[in-house]
Amino acid sequence: MMAPLSERAATPPPESPPMEPMMFGTSEAPLYGVYHDTAVPARRAALLVPPFGEETIRAHRPFLALATALSAAGVAVLRYDAFGTGNSAGDDRDVTKQTMIDSLLAADDELRAMSQAQKIVWIGLRFGSLVAMAAAEMRPPTRIVGWDAPAHAADHLADLIRRDPSAMRGDGAYPDELLGHPLPPSLAAQMTADWRGPSDETARVTTAAEEDWNADGALSTFRVPVRTISRLTALMAAR
Repeated sequence: MMAPLSERAATPPPESPPMEPMMFGTSEAPLYGVYHDTAVPARRAALLVPPFGEETIRAHRPFLALATALSAAGVAVLRYDAFGTGNSAGDDRDVTKQTMIDSLLAADDELRAMSQAQKIVWIGLRFGSLVAMAAAEMRPPTRIVGWDAPAHAADHLADLIRRDPSAMRGDGAYPDELLGHPLPPSLAAQMTADWRGPSDETARVTTAAEEDWNADGALSTFRVPVRTISRLTALMAAR
């Protein structure tokens, strides 16, 4: 039998697990992150590996929504800004493949220490999936999930250049910036080298076209890929 309407209206909704902004890593180059705790001790934890450049801005709302859904499902989560990006230390023109790997591994250390989880999954979004694959050669997690993952870093770079006509150069040189964000020459060279995306064994999740968080109009519409986030949450809960 349901309680009277007056009692139901007075019942507060369940509280979301807390979020904890933090700085971590070294004192010389601290990194910014947000830890999403769980209501009960977590057996699983997820590290959300950010994309590159303009896409880090577009990914903010999807990452926040995913972290909130996962923590509510009992999965601890850490979102972070890599070195030279967002609120972390460093200059964006000093970003390299190695600084991205180092940032991921530092974030992984922090997540393991805070969550004490038995299983750690790295969820890489777009370029983040490439960084996750590179870092896994040094320290493999329990699992990697590639969300809208490119097949190769060179393909990803070519896609970004196509989306920014002002970046195209007739002399074949790499552009200095893409979509308003610096593209360090060393990083561009590394992206066109042998830097492959997720393997066939890696779990992949692709956003449906109607939910595309990365479309040009997504920033103004506050689009969140709800069904894709539900699939990622179910994937984490099943492991």
